[in-house]
Amino acid sequence: DRDEIDSSQKFLIPYLTGLGVNNQIWQYLSAMHIAKATNRTLCLVPWIRFYLSAAGRPSIDFDELFDPARIGDYARVADMTTCWTQCKSGRFNGFYSTQGPKLPCCKAGKEAIYERAFMRNTGFHHGIPKLLTELPREALNSMDGVRRLMAPADKDRCIGFLGSMFDIPPQNVLALNHLTSATSIQDAAAEATRRLFGGEYVAVHWRFEETKCREAGLYLPPDRSRPSSIKNMDQLRTTKAGYGIRGSWGDFCFFTSLKGYVVRSLTIANEQSIFDGINRVKSRHGLRHVFLSTDIDVKQAAGFLKRLRAATGVRMLSDLDASFWQQFHTIDRKQSDVMSRLEQEICIRSKSFVGTSTSSWTGSVLQGRLPSHITEALHTQRIKPENLPYYLTRKEDTYIDMEVCSGSNCELSTEPIPTP
Repeated sequence: DRDEIDSSQKFLIPYLTGLGVNNQIWQYLSAMHIAKATNRTLCLVPWIRFYLSAAGRPSIDFDELFDPARIGDYARVADMTTCWTQCKSGRFNGFYSTQGPKLPCCKAGKEAIYERAFMRNTGFHHGIPKLLTELPREALNSMDGVRRLMAPADKDRCIGFLGSMFDIPPQNVLALNHLTSATSIQDAAAEATRRLFGGEYVAVHWRFEETKCREAGLYLPPDRSRPSSIKNMDQLRTTKAGYGIRGSWGDFCFFTSLKGYVVRSLTIANEQSIFDGINRVKSRHGLRHVFLSTDIDVKQAAGFLKRLRAATGVRMLSDLDASFWQQFHTIDRKQSDVMSRLEQEICIRSKSFVGTSTSSWTGSVLQGRLPSHITEALHTQRIKPENLPYYLTRKEDTYIDMEVCSGSNCELSTEPIPTP
């Protein structure tokens, strides 16, 4: 394998860890960048189930969630059968990582789980400890930097890559445009929005992440179907878990992290201000309809959702009737990642979007909305994923962390709110 190899016979295999699909997306985008810079064929490995989840299939074929033809417009691609065969029954000739030696093999805990999942779902062998070459993440931010660092692998047929580059070089911003939903999901989203709304709408994504609130000692009433108040929060401004607290009273605890101000924080918001915030976005953009995607316990929050519907007219995927699912029977409703991508596609298509800054789920929606929002700024300076909300909100149709507002102070401003 060390003889000269035609570029069409050189392959790059993304090593996906068992984090959520939305984290794996950034690993894929980074691998796309490497493959294009080195003129390698990108192997379309399957998406791997979140390592703490036991429900659903252990992996999902790439083309069940995303369109391989669209990526093929950016970099050369091949399916896993082709890659496995060309790589001599799944053998790496080299392995490169921007995440250091703490990964991916022969360790206890989740790193070992990642490796077993990768081997099981791709058929590729490990041997990574002997092959591992660490790469400085910042050196991969340009095409020239990638080619220079990857030059020692020029004669290797099959190499693995693990890592996420948080700076996207200007000439590569458009790579985001090439990771689009599978045609089946796009078709289902188009029909869902027609049935639910019949016109333009606001889409809202709420990430409650209630485990973070419990970790900080904020226990909300177990039955959130009844309005309640959390009072006397001043003494909990800083918690033993290291979270900062914003808000003085409310019905909900949110996990948020506003850019530039605080790494981790919890926000207390009251129910009425949440309703008011959504209605103000509707009014500002002249919209009547609202779509909601959330990780809230729907059964536990039944009362709240009933009041939310009455106050804002919000609708969810659960409002679609049996005829819709019969029409789109190929959509696997038992697979949470498939349903999640369908909801994301509906959010991507919305006229206005309200998201959560700390959520990679929201980040994937922002990526999907990016093509219709690109400005000269995106082409002339580096873009960090955590700064994408800033560029998007300049168009004044995207709102981040609307839940941090409270009462009469609930404004439409998209500027971050300083911590107390």
